[in-house]
Amino acid sequence: MRCRSTFTDSGWDFIGETVNGSVDIWGISPNENHGYPFLKMQGYKIHQEITFDSISPVIYGCGGLELKASASSGLPVTFTSSDTGIVRISGTQAIICGVGSVVIKAIQIGDNYYFPNSVSNVLTVNKKRLMIQGLKVENKVYDGTDSAVFSRGVLDSVVQGDTVTLIGGTCTFSDKNTGEKKVVTIRNITVYLHRI
Repeated sequence: MRCRSTFTDSGWDFIGETVNGSVDIWGISPNENHGYPFLKMQGYKIHQEITFDSISPVIYGCGGLELKASASSGLPVTFTSSDTGIVRISGTQAIICGVGSVVIKAIQIGDNYYFPNSVSNVLTVNKKRLMIQGLKVENKVYDGTDSAVFSRGVLDSVVQGDTVTLIGGTCTFSDKNTGEKKVVTIRNITVYLHRI
């Protein structure tokens, strides 16, 4: 006698279903009235389920993504982020602001008939790979070392609105012998992101 389908199959009009009407005369919840049906006017509340679509990892610079969640009550769902420095929320949009992992929570605050409920998903924002274009190694007069000098070049694929600077770095030839078209290794370049 505590299974909603037993009553809906007999035509009872329950909150949250429309097959038997939309007046919503009856409610049923395992947490109220010992699990038996109750009249809506009695003031008991019903548990609601939140369905929150899983979120795939994204790469910094993607801009944002649409969050999709719904409540079994049909009431509106809102979202929050555990770290607005990485992801901030605007309506149903998750706007990417940084790199890392955040907890996105889908929340339904409840009303006179439904208990509040929430479900969480983790959103991971991975680093964006940058390319250095126009990097040039200078010719040198033989000095018995493998040291080399390079010109800075320009970063490609920087996210619009970010200011990125290359700092430091060491450059060496493959060996200290003379020659043309020698292999050069550049190490320890730091990419610095300026944020205001």
